[in-house]
Amino acid sequence: MGDYLIFTVFIVIILFLITRSFWCWYWKINIIIKLLEGQNNLLYEIVSMNETNETSEENTETVEDLKKNFSLLSYIFGGKKTSA
Repeated sequence: MGDYLIFTVFIVIILFLITRSFWCWYWKINIIIKLLEGQNNLLYEIVSMNETNETSEENTETVEDLKKNFSLLSYIFGGKKTSA
C-alpha cells in the first residue's frame, strides 16, 4: 500500500511538471510576465525622468511605448484594440 502511494505521488508530480509549460503557454502567463516586466522598466524610467526633469521628447517616446504595451495587453485579454 505504501509503495503504491509513493508511486502515485511521483507520477502526479511528473505529470504536473510536464503539463506546466503547456498551461503557462495556454493561459499566456509567460507573455504577461514579460509585458509586466517591460511596464515596470518603463515606469521606472518615467519616475527617473520626472525626478530629473529631462526633455519632453524622451517623455513622448516613453508614453508611446506605454500605449503599445497597453494595446498588446488589451489584444491578449480580448479587449478592444486601441490605436497606438
